[in-house]
Amino acid sequence: MFNLKPKEEAMKFAIFGYGRLGQKVEKALSERGEEVITIIDPPQGYPFLKDSLAGVEAAICFTDPDAGYETTHAILGVGVDVILGTTSFYLKDDNTVNEEMMNEFQEIAQEKGARMVYAPNFAIGMIKFQKILEVA
Repeated sequence: MFNLKPKEEAMKFAIFGYGRLGQKVEKALSERGEEVITIIDPPQGYPFLKDSLAGVEAAICFTDPDAGYETTHAILGVGVDVILGTTSFYLKDDNTVNEEMMNEFQEIAQEKGARMVYAPNFAIGMIKFQKILEVA
């Protein structure tokens, strides 16, 4: 990984979803010298409280897809940048991105001065590619 400028201080993160990927993200951030301010995963005993995002600069989400919309909305609503690792909640039944939902998130982000990064599920494309190879 390239660092383009000298690091002045640790970036402050929140991790939503503390399963296997959330734990790996926490480890990677710690190894880079970043600071994990809070971990939020209610089923594992890490509740989302009113001030959970105080001091957080960016949130990385690996939540359950059922909580994806509400979680993303809440994070952007307080002006915190979000990186979405949870994918299926913003996909339509045909696996295309729900543009209406993304536009809603974009409006909230612009209003609150936040940013959002997401990538449609890479795994779906790989599964389809493997099926094509099986037929070929």
